[in-house]
Amino acid sequence: MNLENLILGLTDFKILGNKNIDIKNISSNSKNIEKDFMYISLPGTKTDGDFYINDAIEKGAKAILTSEEFLKDNNLVENVTYILVKNRRKAFSIIASNFYDNPSKETFNIGVTGTNGKTTTTHLIYDLLSDNNCNPGLIGTLYNKYLNVVNEAKFTTPMPDEIHKIFREMLNNNVNSIVMEVSSHALDQYRVSSINYDIAVFTNITQDHLDYHKTFENYKKAKSILFSDLLKENGFAIINIDDPNSDYFIKSSKSKNIITYGINNDADVKAKNINLKMDGTTFIVETKNKNIELDVNLLGKFNVYNSLATIAVGIAKGFSLEKCKNSLEKSKGVKGRIEIVTPKGYPFTVVIDYAHTPDSLENILKTVKEFSKGKVISVFGCGGDRDRAKRPIMGEISSKLADITIVTSDNPRTESPSFIISEILEGMKNKDNILVEEDRKLAIKKSIEIANKGDIVVIAGKGHENYQIFKDKTIHFDDKEVALEFLSLNR
Repeated sequence: MNLENLILGLTDFKILGNKNIDIKNISSNSKNIEKDFMYISLPGTKTDGDFYINDAIEKGAKAILTSEEFLKDNNLVENVTYILVKNRRKAFSIIASNFYDNPSKETFNIGVTGTNGKTTTTHLIYDLLSDNNCNPGLIGTLYNKYLNVVNEAKFTTPMPDEIHKIFREMLNNNVNSIVMEVSSHALDQYRVSSINYDIAVFTNITQDHLDYHKTFENYKKAKSILFSDLLKENGFAIINIDDPNSDYFIKSSKSKNIITYGINNDADVKAKNINLKMDGTTFIVETKNKNIELDVNLLGKFNVYNSLATIAVGIAKGFSLEKCKNSLEKSKGVKGRIEIVTPKGYPFTVVIDYAHTPDSLENILKTVKEFSKGKVISVFGCGGDRDRAKRPIMGEISSKLADITIVTSDNPRTESPSFIISEILEGMKNKDNILVEEDRKLAIKKSIEIANKGDIVVIAGKGHENYQIFKDKTIHFDDKEVALEFLSLNR
């Protein structure tokens, strides 16, 4: 693509060098640079992309996107064009969209943000669109998918070049609607700043990612960008009215088309007469025009919220309540999200769940307590190199809500597993019901060995993940596989 077309939409920038050049591809990773590429130098938390500009040029980069700061200590290289901008991340998003001919401008875009519920809600919306003659695509934590194509995801929300490449691929395969998880990191780093959303969904917000955002206010502000900056003025903002911060997001919304949903407060889409069962949930949905009863295969009150958010999207799209009901009642949920792994008729139940935040751990433990006829046994750890503040909080939650807690390792990364466990234990005042087993496999084995008839074992933190990350290696590890292995031995 010609450079002048590639930089359309950039503001407050300078070009040093030849504008009339063709760019073969773009990348923010200097390792991927080849001849006639543009290298995008991004600011980073640990290192700056400027350090790799010369490497990129040696590999054949024809153009460099950077800031004027780079020129203070570096000389220009002949036959290389430099684009100097104030906000490199925002410029990257614009350039990436241009490189793939702005595919998001041709699709109906739905963004879902929140601390918890993004993955399940996007899957439910994807199914709703599929069941109603739309041809949707999904971009999220687990994978990116459309039709029968499924590609494993590297990030909840990819980098701009990857996002727009995915949009272009989907559009070329006749996808007309895209639903995506939108993380706070992505919003703060302008990864999705070139996408305008027709519908924006807010699920909830609780403490998470403070290692990155530093304060809850920063975290909340990052989430609100989806509504204040990226939602179309004629789009729909769908808000969980029961969340204490709902008013903040309503006021942030660029659009005045607000659809609220909830259980406790007055809402446009409200659930009542909720009956939580071990094999699903029944409830009545009230709207301004009509009520309807649902019987879904999803467990727990939080999945009632996810279902209500999906119905609100259906209303925004003009679908009838009957169509929303038909789609939701067929759904089996998402792998690794409150997934029951024990076969029917087993004397106790083992559940796998991705819960890795205080709020999500509290939700899953409260949910299973509704069904348990015996003890609740919790198995969990916390990831290394992540928000340390939540470790004692999660310890306290598990010690209060579970009858027995087995504290173990999650993805320790560069941290010592025993140190992470010690920080979890700080929040657990009553140590009588606490066991410690650093080896996650042995911790799962122990939980199954001590479970009795009517008990529920919750293995939390990893859900769909099939790996475990240590300081010096990453190994294959799947909670479900491990649980099934020991369940077969326990028969």
